[in-house]
Amino acid sequence: MFGLFKKKNKQQPIELSPQQDEFLASAIEYHNRNNKILNRQWGFESLAEWGFDQETGIFFIRHEDGSRVEGRGQLYGSYSESDGTWEWAWNNPMVEEAMSIDSRKAKEYGEEQNLTYLILGVVPVSDEMSATYLASIVEKLADAQGVYSADAGAIKVFIGLKELKRISQQSSPLDADKSAPRDS
Repeated sequence: MFGLFKKKNKQQPIELSPQQDEFLASAIEYHNRNNKILNRQWGFESLAEWGFDQETGIFFIRHEDGSRVEGRGQLYGSYSESDGTWEWAWNNPMVEEAMSIDSRKAKEYGEEQNLTYLILGVVPVSDEMSATYLASIVEKLADAQGVYSADAGAIKVFIGLKELKRISQQSSPLDADKSAPRDS
């Protein structure tokens, strides 16, 4: 059903069993449903800033009004448009091991199902949508609330999200500095 991957600019369809095809279709449906919720309930469409701390695993978005949404994040992988590849987080030496636990679930599933594109550390992909399909596999396997994809220099990173919560607008230490009297 899905011809996601390419090899030297030639489309190379992947032969999937009916069960594998059904799982991939359900993963994409799961991702699309979650994406709608991220936008509608959490305001991901209108964020002003995002961040992810790889040491703590905390992901956040900030809205223009100062409100924040925070949750636990896991790196799933990264997409490089310039070379047309997806690299799994578990394969990337720049990713903390604790931040790639969920991405390893795709590798384990790939080993069980004999799906090379889930087992190899770097795989060719035809476009960003193909990278999203790969991220949606992990999203479903990890029972995540969604995936946030963001530009990070020359690549796009895919971060799985769990335990999202709204944080009320809070004053930052910078706000206190603005209100303090200044000596002339």
